[in-house]
Amino acid sequence: MSDNPSSERKMQIAEEMKHAVTMLAGERGWHDTRESWLAGAARKAGISYRQAKAFFYGEAVNPSAEAVERVRAALQHQPVGTGLHDNGIEDLRALVSELDRVADRLERLGIGPDAGRARRVSGRLRGIADGSW
Repeated sequence: MSDNPSSERKMQIAEEMKHAVTMLAGERGWHDTRESWLAGAARKAGISYRQAKAFFYGEAVNPSAEAVERVRAALQHQPVGTGLHDNGIEDLRALVSELDRVADRLERLGIGPDAGRARRVSGRLRGIADGSW
């Protein structure tokens, strides 16, 4: 990680926006293309498809404050029962538990660096599941 607080903050915003666009887009149906799925998130947030795509793929180097605030506001107004609020949270918590078990096994096998990576991913997913994202 960089010592530059500005670049760290940009990375945090990029991760937040990717997560928010994913939440706004909701579960991708069998009939949805990636484009239509992201377009739905863009409509909900009141931003362009291109901006939603840039957020999703981490391409938005310097996103406008207006676009970021629109996405945040749309996410706050998203009704419960959409996106990860359904069974997705339970699935995410199950994944966190499995990752913790994998990390434990890796430590027992003496593969510490991989165990550390698994724990970091597990911690991030736990934060999303608990709403402290």
